[in-house]
Amino acid sequence: MPSNGSFWQTIKVHVQNGHLRSAGTEILVGAIMLLVAGMVLLSANVSELDTMDALVQRSNTALLQISEVYGKTTGVEMTMRGYALTGDPSYLRGHHDDDKLLRDTVNRLADTLSGQPDEAVKLAKLRGFLTRRRQTFQRLADLGPGHAKEIAETIVDPQVRNDRYAALGILYDIRKDELKILADRQTASERNVAQTYHLALGIVALAFLLALIGLMLSRGGERRKP
Repeated sequence: MPSNGSFWQTIKVHVQNGHLRSAGTEILVGAIMLLVAGMVLLSANVSELDTMDALVQRSNTALLQISEVYGKTTGVEMTMRGYALTGDPSYLRGHHDDDKLLRDTVNRLADTLSGQPDEAVKLAKLRGFLTRRRQTFQRLADLGPGHAKEIAETIVDPQVRNDRYAALGILYDIRKDELKILADRQTASERNVAQTYHLALGIVALAFLLALIGLMLSRGGERRKP
């Protein structure tokens, strides 16, 4: 059985005589293909980061909209309380402005969370509570000034308060779900990016190694005298 030294000596002789030039060319082609594969993987990493950035922006938008709905859900009641205490019609204008903004923001939130069936169910329930509150407050607004007692009694009504708590509870659940989805996506994306990055580096390093070997083999025998 030939020794390791004699094996490498035999390889050296074949390289010097140019017997492995065709093999060197094939190795060079393989190295180029590996290099292209590595570049494709790195490009996929960039695409993954772009996708993650878009998801983060979407989640930030959803969280901002949830915060706005949360604030306006309480705000429409506060303006009605102001109207009950003062009879000032400016509170009614503020109430209607807040109510319109609340409805518009809920619609934008629904668009942002489209494609998430669980959130669509929660938003449907939220709309139900907000619609009932809107009808209640509109009835109070239609009474006009001088009905502070009726407005105050309605505002402290257990059903009205329960609707408010239910609406805010749904918003809290949606916010919690969105934060969890964002965290899970970030974790998965970071793991995929790290794995792809290291795999791409390994492939590129192997491609350069094979390229050196291929060059060496393909140039074998060039210095031999005819």
